[in-house]
Amino acid sequence: HINHNLSANAGQWQQHCTQICQQMNIPLTVKSVTVDARGVGVEAAAREARYAAIAEVATERCLVMLGQHQQDQIETFLIQLLRGAGPEGLSGMAEYSVNQYGTRLLRPLLSMSRADIEHFAQAKAVNWIEDESNASCQFERNFLRNKVLPLIGERWPEMGKTMSRSMSHLKEQNDLLRESVVDKLKQLSTANGYLDINALRSLSQPWQKQVLKHWIGGKGVMQPSQNVLLRIIDDCLNGRDDAQPEVKWGRWQCCRYNNELYLLPQATHIPQGAWVLKIDTKEDSVLELPADAGVIRLKRQAVAGNDKGSLNLPDNAELLVTFGGFSRRFRPVNETVSKPINQWFKTWRVPPWERQKTPILQYQNEVLAVGNQLAKQALGDNLSAYELVWQAGFKPT
Repeated sequence: HINHNLSANAGQWQQHCTQICQQMNIPLTVKSVTVDARGVGVEAAAREARYAAIAEVATERCLVMLGQHQQDQIETFLIQLLRGAGPEGLSGMAEYSVNQYGTRLLRPLLSMSRADIEHFAQAKAVNWIEDESNASCQFERNFLRNKVLPLIGERWPEMGKTMSRSMSHLKEQNDLLRESVVDKLKQLSTANGYLDINALRSLSQPWQKQVLKHWIGGKGVMQPSQNVLLRIIDDCLNGRDDAQPEVKWGRWQCCRYNNELYLLPQATHIPQGAWVLKIDTKEDSVLELPADAGVIRLKRQAVAGNDKGSLNLPDNAELLVTFGGFSRRFRPVNETVSKPINQWFKTWRVPPWERQKTPILQYQNEVLAVGNQLAKQALGDNLSAYELVWQAGFKPT
């Protein structure tokens, strides 16, 4: 049960679910969420909070069943129509889908009317609770349900069946379109799962939009709006070759690098400052980095020697870990020259958004490592060898 904490009766609803599950010997997990409706509205924010909470307990083997029925489907169709949606949106809710959290969703009641479900519940003496907010027409779905659909139903009593049939036709057409888009997407995808910018540019804009939508949706990511989609095309496909565009929506962003289009979570800001990694002579030395920059681990080795790619340090060493400052010079192992770190990033083809969260290790003002790339060290006496492991590190190409 997800307690959204939006209604004064939310505690009673939670207690109702607890009592029902106890009576029927059904295990119950209760999640309490905070709904932040700023910028998106209460309905969308509540849905996002609900699915995020479900994802915390739904494993990969779980199938989450939802109770949406035929009237919900019709309301969705009309809402999408009034928002100017295309064939995919007008196809309604899918019976089976996977959301942006990777949760598998099944809607087994989409072909059943609300009246049929209520009749069944009454016949079986099922005790249920009505959300009092359903009576409020300030929400667009409730306005359609309480004001518009009863009026349409008076004139067209079979509207549930006929509108469902129209949605079925739209879904069929959309499925045929998807098959064609899948074929195009295979030709545009790079070995890393990104999109080839030049190949994408060769398509007409309608096809570009379809390919982008399918590519984004296939990764379980919330679809961008039409305006955001056009910005991706304008900034990432048609922008200057030397530009570094970032088009953001929700928790996601599209970026371009090395003639490829990337779909990424929005980066977490790395705070300024320095972190200390102290050498532990008895076990691995570990430093958890801020934000999403990963973890650094130093594993002690038997023999000091830079040819094997080790850090060579005295036992009492304290390393400083910083971010940024890419103008500092650095000479990697097996390289003959020293260059600014920023130039090495270009050589290694590290995307700009990865550079910002790449830790730089230094000892006594000397840069010893950039991420998982070690420096050529001048060996001294009484040094111990350490293997550097940066979890979440980049892999130079």
